[in-house]
Amino acid sequence: MSIQDSTGYGPSTQWKNLTFDGDERKFEIWETKILGYMKLRKLKDILVGENDDVNADKNETAFSELIQFLDDRSLSLVIREAKDNGRKAFKILREFYAGDSKPRVITLYNQLTTLQKGTTENITDYLMRAEKAAMSLRSANEQISDALLIAMVLKGLSDEYKPFVAIITQSEKVDTFLKFKQTLRNFEEIELIRSSTEKSTKESVLKTRDSKTFTCYNCGIAGHRAFECRKPKKKWCSTCRSSSHTNQSCRKKQQNETKPTTDHSKTAASVPSNDGNEHSFSFIFKASDNRNTYASGENFLVDCGATTHIINHDDGFIEEDPTFNPANHHIELADGSRVNNIALKRGTVIVKLVTKEGETVNVQLRDVLYIPSFPQNIFSVRAATKFGASVRFYEQYAELITPDGTVFQIKERNRLYYLYKSYSSQNRRESLEMWHKILGHCNTHDIEKLEKVVSGMHICNHETFDCEICVLAKQCNQRNREPDIRATEPFELVHTDLAGPIEPAAKDGYRYAIIFTDDFSGNLFTYFLKAKSDAPKAVKKFLADIAPFGKVKTLNFFEDVFPVGDVKKMRSDNGGEYISKEFREILVNHSIKHELSAPYSPHQNGTAERNWRTLFEMGRSMLIESNLPKYLWTYAIMTATHIRNRCYVKRIQNTPFGLITGTKPNLSKMHIFGTVCYAFLQPEQKKLDPRSKKGHFIGYDKESPSYLVYFPDDRTVKKYRVVKFTDQFSTSEPPTVPNHLFNNPEPEDQSTTNTDNQEAPKRYPTRERKQPERYGDSVNSEHLDLYDCINHVNGPPTFHEAINGNQSKQWQSAMEAEIQTLKSNETFTLTELPDGKQTVGGKWVYDQRGPRNPHLQSSLRSKRLYPERRY
Repeated sequence: MSIQDSTGYGPSTQWKNLTFDGDERKFEIWETKILGYMKLRKLKDILVGENDDVNADKNETAFSELIQFLDDRSLSLVIREAKDNGRKAFKILREFYAGDSKPRVITLYNQLTTLQKGTTENITDYLMRAEKAAMSLRSANEQISDALLIAMVLKGLSDEYKPFVAIITQSEKVDTFLKFKQTLRNFEEIELIRSSTEKSTKESVLKTRDSKTFTCYNCGIAGHRAFECRKPKKKWCSTCRSSSHTNQSCRKKQQNETKPTTDHSKTAASVPSNDGNEHSFSFIFKASDNRNTYASGENFLVDCGATTHIINHDDGFIEEDPTFNPANHHIELADGSRVNNIALKRGTVIVKLVTKEGETVNVQLRDVLYIPSFPQNIFSVRAATKFGASVRFYEQYAELITPDGTVFQIKERNRLYYLYKSYSSQNRRESLEMWHKILGHCNTHDIEKLEKVVSGMHICNHETFDCEICVLAKQCNQRNREPDIRATEPFELVHTDLAGPIEPAAKDGYRYAIIFTDDFSGNLFTYFLKAKSDAPKAVKKFLADIAPFGKVKTLNFFEDVFPVGDVKKMRSDNGGEYISKEFREILVNHSIKHELSAPYSPHQNGTAERNWRTLFEMGRSMLIESNLPKYLWTYAIMTATHIRNRCYVKRIQNTPFGLITGTKPNLSKMHIFGTVCYAFLQPEQKKLDPRSKKGHFIGYDKESPSYLVYFPDDRTVKKYRVVKFTDQFSTSEPPTVPNHLFNNPEPEDQSTTNTDNQEAPKRYPTRERKQPERYGDSVNSEHLDLYDCINHVNGPPTFHEAINGNQSKQWQSAMEAEIQTLKSNETFTLTELPDGKQTVGGKWVYDQRGPRNPHLQSSLRSKRLYPERRY
C-alpha cells in the first residue's frame, strides 16, 4: 500500500520514489535522496544547516515538504514532538533510524563481522553490502578503517578466492578500500575468463574423444576397449614382452622391485605446471590449530607453479649470490601484480630431509630465495626437475626421486602436498610465542638473547605477539629508581624478604614464603614456611645449600644449589622474623653482617621486593593459564624460581645459573606449567592395567631428575622420571575431592611422593608435629559448623526433661563426669558473693552427637567478658 493511499496525502507521482517505508536499512539511501530534493527546494540548510537561527516560515515549509514522504509510523514520531519544525523532525528521524545507540552499533558490528559472500552473489553486490555496513557504523560515529573493512571482506570470501587472499595479505600496495575493490574485481574477471576457457577446452576434448572409434586390443574388434571386452584376455607381460605369462606372475618384475631403483633419475615426471603469465605461484595457505610439524611453516609445501624454491629463514645458506639485488628482482603474484624488495637474498641452501626409508640426509637446494615474510617454505617442482630430479604423484601421496635414486616421500595433508624436514632431537624448535609460554611468560627481549647462552633451544619464528595472560598477570604502575651498587663476587651481598600470609594456604599447609637473592648473579632461592617463626630454619637451609663443598657430579638436571662460597652480608627489612634473637644468632655464628633497611622504607630492600613481584607475576600467569587451583601456588613459585635462574639478565649478559656455575643451562627438558601430561607407571602394574596416568605438570623436583605431576582426582603430587607432555591445558576446573571432616587443617607432606610411594624431601628439616593426646577426640573448629549440620541431634532442652526422660541415667552420668572434669581442671574456685554483685548465669546444654553416641556439652554463657566455651 502506498503512503498516499494509507494517509490520504503524499507526494505527487513525479516524486513517488522518494517515499520512506519505515525500513531502517534503507534510511541512509532515503536520507541522501530527500536532502537532494530539499536542495532543489532551497530548504536543505533548514534541515541540516549549522546556523541556529532558522527562518520560522521556511522551517514550517520544510516540515510540510518532509512529511509528504513519510509513512504513518515515521510520521507519528514527529507529529507531536516537532510539529511545524522541519529541522527538529529531521533530527528525530535521524536519531531513531540512524542513531548511535549501543544496541544499534552492536547490531551493525555483527553484520560487518559476519559478512559472507553468497554462492550466487556477484562480487559487486557483496562489496556494496560491506560498504553499506561500514557507512552505517561511520554515521554512528564509529571509526571503521579501510584495513578493517578489507579484513572483513576477505574473511567472508569463499574458498575459490583463497589465492587472492594469500597474495593480498602480502602486498603493501593495496592500502585503500578503493584499490582493494579494483583488484578484487580484476581477479574475478580473470577467473571467469580462465574458467570459461577451461570449460571450452574440456568440451572440445570430450567431443574429440567421443568421435573416435576404439579398437579392442584383446579381440581386435572395433567398438569397445580392452577392459570392456567379454572374451578371455590373452596373456601378456609388458616387462618381458612375452605372451607366456602376465605382469602379476612375472618373476623378473618381482626381482626388479626388490632392488634399488636407479632408472628414475633420468626420467622426468609428468608434473602439471602453469606456463601462463598470470600465476608464478599457485600455493594456498591454510590456517590450522594442529601444532605438529607436518603442517608447520618449517616444512616445504610442494608447488608445481612456483619457478624457484623459497624459504622463510636464513640459517641454512652455505653460498649466497653476490650479484643478487632485491630491488631488481620482481615476484609475480597470483593476482597478476609484481612486487620487489621482498626476496632478501638468493643462494644454495642445505636442508635435512627424511628419505622413504626413514634416513635423514643433507640435500642441497640451488637458487633458493630467502623471503622472511612468507608464512610457508615452498619447494618448486620446476626447479627440481631442472636439475635432473623427478616427482611422481599418486592418489594419496607423491615421491621425489633424485638423480642418484634416493626417494623422498611427499605426504598429502588437507589436499596439499608437503615435503618434510628432519628436526634434531638436541635442539627444540619453537616459535617465540611458544618459548614465551615455556619460560613462564618471560619477556620476549630476554628470550631472544637467551638463545645464544643456552643449549637445546631454537627460535624458529621471531614475530611479535600480544599475550593476554601477561596483561592479566603483570599490568602495574611503572616506577623509576636509581640502581644500587652491585656486589663484585658471588654471595658478597644477599637480599632477603618474607611474603605472607598468602591466601589460600598451600596444599602442604604453607602460608609464607621467604626469598634469598644473590646480588652478584641474581640467583634466587625460595623456601616455604608454615609460620613466620620458621624463618631461622629457612636461613639455615639456605646457608647449607650454598656451602662450599666443591663441585660434585649430580644426576639432577634441575639442580639450583650452587656450592660457591660464604655469605658476607645479608640485607632485610625490620620484620619481626629478621630481628629475632634466634635469627641474629645464626648470622653471628656464620660471621654474616646484617643490614636493615630504614623503617617504612621498602625501596631500600627493593631487590628482594622486585623479585617477589617477578616470581608472583610469573606464578600467577602460569596458574591463570593452566586453570589449576590456587592452593598449588607453592609449586608455581618454585617453578618460577627455577625458570628465572635460567633467564637472560641484561646486567650480567648471561643467566644467573650460567654465571655461577660456568655452564650453560639446558632448556630442552623444560615444559609449560600446568599442561596435561601422562606419567609412566612402574612395571609392577598388572598385565591389563594402564601403563600411564593422566595428570598436570607442575614443576621440577630439586632432589632428583624427575618431574612433579599433579593428579586432580585425589589431589596428590608425585615424582616421575618418564613423562609424556601434550602442551595442552584442561578446559575446565579440575575435580576436587572433599577433605575428611576430622583432618588436621595443616596437611602433612604425604601427598608429594615418588613412584615408590616415598615421601618427597622437604625444603628444609622440620620436626614432626603431633597433636596433644587431649585433643584426640575433639573436632577441628574449621569443620565444626559442617560437622554440626551433619551429625547434630537435638538433646533435652532443659535440666528437668533430661532427668525425667528415657535417657535420664545416661544424662546423669554425663553431668557427673562433666562436673568432675571441671573440678580436676580447676576451672572454677568457690568463693562468697560480694555485696551488690550478681552471679553469672550458667546453663546445661545437652547435645547428642551421632545416632548412638550421646555426649554432654556444658556451655558457660557470659554476658560480658567470657566467650562461649564448650567442654
